[in-house]
Amino acid sequence: MPRTRQGVVRVRDVCRAVRALKMHGGGPPVVAGRPLDHAYKTESVELVRAGCCNLEKHVRNMRAYGVPVVVALNRRAAGRLHIEQSLKN
Repeated sequence: MPRTRQGVVRVRDVCRAVRALKMHGGGPPVVAGRPLDHAYKTESVELVRAGCCNLEKHVRNMRAYGVPVVVALNRRAAGRLHIEQSLKN
């Protein structure tokens, strides 16, 4: 939700999950009722990097309106240091 003051957007937050980045990066489909694919349970840095193009597009769209953007990354499990480091680069 945008942060506003007197109706003016001051900053826009974008919250993404590592799983969503993997899905946008070409990961296998997630189907309700079926076990989660191995790619989503392991550190798939390549899938996350590929999925970042979708996130970058959202950020570019918001910046086009002159709005500062804050990106937050949701992660479900510990031990994803390689993914976090690759996103920082």
